[in-house]
Amino acid sequence: MVDNRDRVKIILRGEIFITSRKLIQAHPSTTLGKLLNDGDQTTNNDGPQEFYFDRNPILFHSILDFYTAGSLHFPSFICAAKIKNEIEFWDIHEKNIPGCCWKKLAIQETDEIIFRNIDNTFDWLERWYGMTGVKKYKQHIGCFSKLKQNIWLFFEDPKSSKAAKIWSVLFLLMSICSITVICLESVPACRIPATNPIPLDANVTNPKQIMYATTDVYPSIEYFDLVLNCIFTVELMLRIVVSPNKKLFMKSVLTWNDFICVIPMWIAYVFLYVMPTFKTNETLVWVFTAIALTRVFRVFRILKLARHYVGLQVLYLAIKASFKELILLVVFLCIGMVVFSVLIYYAEYEQSDHFQTIPMGIWWSIVTMTTVGYGDEHPTQPIGYVIGGACAMCGIIATALPIPIIARNFNQYYLCAQMRLRQRKVTLNSSVSSLTATQTHAQMSGYDNKIFQKEELGTKDVLN
Repeated sequence: MVDNRDRVKIILRGEIFITSRKLIQAHPSTTLGKLLNDGDQTTNNDGPQEFYFDRNPILFHSILDFYTAGSLHFPSFICAAKIKNEIEFWDIHEKNIPGCCWKKLAIQETDEIIFRNIDNTFDWLERWYGMTGVKKYKQHIGCFSKLKQNIWLFFEDPKSSKAAKIWSVLFLLMSICSITVICLESVPACRIPATNPIPLDANVTNPKQIMYATTDVYPSIEYFDLVLNCIFTVELMLRIVVSPNKKLFMKSVLTWNDFICVIPMWIAYVFLYVMPTFKTNETLVWVFTAIALTRVFRVFRILKLARHYVGLQVLYLAIKASFKELILLVVFLCIGMVVFSVLIYYAEYEQSDHFQTIPMGIWWSIVTMTTVGYGDEHPTQPIGYVIGGACAMCGIIATALPIPIIARNFNQYYLCAQMRLRQRKVTLNSSVSSLTATQTHAQMSGYDNKIFQKEELGTKDVLN
């Protein structure tokens, strides 16, 4: 018969567990082992030692199995976060969890990182949309502050009102039109003979240089571009004035992109107004060329609207989370690029028309491994065909391996982002409901007080 003093009674929320003292003492670094060694116990005459814990008794079955079997297994229906809390409380090292249950904890940790990144992104967007600024505006009650707040939300948050949503659509269309203007300027059918053509050397045969030197864009296209620049300038100035956080606003890359798109164009307009021959001036032609190149940044205006779409935000987070895989892809391509460029150079050594240098072989290997195949460089010898086939196969393998990882990260971030948005929506709705209930209660209380005061006055009148 087993002596009761060799037993340990563990009580969790009314459920009793009895185990051997020796099993617990075999793991002295755990919580129960430390309690036995420290003598922190409750005795019942000659009965077993008793310990009381306010813990979930369902999970303790797995904890007790650890003392018996030496490994920690948990049911599949238990939340991984709860499992982590339990093993931390009972001071059981994670190394005692076998691989079959370790996977669940690893997935939980990955989900926690994903949720943390999503929350950080959403919090930054809230600060940028002006939630912090709205609080700042509310501290200064006044019509002007309210107007600034409404203008800021109108430009920055399409969800704030129907007018803001319409403006976001119009802004997208105007951004596309400004990009279309750049495209139309390169079409000969949209140009007319120049009033002041730029003189060219007789040996210039490039049709692009000749077109830009001897023709101008249709005036209607130039006027349309001027109108768009005026709208973008007014929009930028208003956003600067009403921004609740000027420091955060000026630190934004998109803000500086707006400056790069707007300021050089007005400099060009001033030059053309003061000096009509600005384009033909040989000393200032480099200024005109630099200003023309800044118009390429108009494309990045569309990224301002990308902040409002969860899919694009998730894509950014997925690419950021897949940075190691992308680096691995680049390393694979670089190794293959160097190896196959050297091999193809010596395989086609006797050919004078192809692969004259190893850098040309590097270009060919990049085009082949990425399955583009321009055809400007190609092998002509049997050994070159073999190397070309091996290069193509290695390129397919190198580019195909990281893609599923990136796709998986995107799916995880997208699902987690949708869940987080639903949670925030439920939290917001509950907050609104609580606020409405509080206001209703306050109104009813005020109404009752008014009735009581009227009854009290009526009683005094009767007494008088």
